[in-house]
Amino acid sequence: MIKFLLSLILLNVILYGLGANWFGFTPSETKITQNNRLPIEYRPQNIQLIKDK
Repeated sequence: MIKFLLSLILLNVILYGLGANWFGFTPSETKITQNNRLPIEYRPQNIQLIKDK
């Protein structure tokens, strides 16, 4: 049981490290094949709200 919990914690740290750029690349920099569509990223600073007068 202790081995199972330690393996879950280790897997969690590895997955977090991949997302946090601990291993030298971010998930968006991975190679995308031609058959796959590019992921769409919405960045908060690029969202503009238009107010009607």
